[in-house]
Amino acid sequence: SSLLNYWQLKDGYPDFRYTDLELFWFWEAVKKSKNFLGMIYVSQKGGGKSYIAGCINYYEVVTHRKANTTIQSKSDDDASDFFRDKILLPMSQLPDFLIPVHKHTGDLTSLSAIEFVPRARKGMSMRHYQKIKKEALYSKMKYSNASAYGAEGGTWDLIVMEEVGKTPPSTVDVYKRLMAMKLSVLRVNKKLGNIFASSTVEKMKEGGA
Repeated sequence: SSLLNYWQLKDGYPDFRYTDLELFWFWEAVKKSKNFLGMIYVSQKGGGKSYIAGCINYYEVVTHRKANTTIQSKSDDDASDFFRDKILLPMSQLPDFLIPVHKHTGDLTSLSAIEFVPRARKGMSMRHYQKIKKEALYSKMKYSNASAYGAEGGTWDLIVMEEVGKTPPSTVDVYKRLMAMKLSVLRVNKKLGNIFASSTVEKMKEGGA
């Protein structure tokens, strides 16, 4: 319902598709399972998988306190474009009640990360500031570079890996990256997060993974 009601695509709001409903059911089952660390979603071009991944990423950080998410794509520029076009732009078009308190001002689409932490503003009373500090989510979402260890160094609640099948081997070995990032959602055999990977089914001009 979050995708259908509020998450705007390039040409407006999405239509209801039963296959999308089944995808979200499956994703919820994956998240709740202790036996799976994520899923790989393969679809035809134009199926909306990037917007779905963006919505899933945003939903994670605004429904879980202190959640941390990141995005990797087939190149650093593609990750930046994905973060801007598929997350920040739809976020900026949401109604105010679906955008938690954050520290940023101005045009959000130029940012490389969003932190949902409070920021004192001119004229704000200390009482009000203490109130929003208590209610803030303290979540963060960002994009990382495409390398195998580009998002290494922390524990992630969600890692979005976009276009894994179209990633040129000259950029990164996506299997090696997946194995490396697995350790960012799994600690001492305990599942702490999930990986949502996606790819398009089409002919690969440059020889994907």
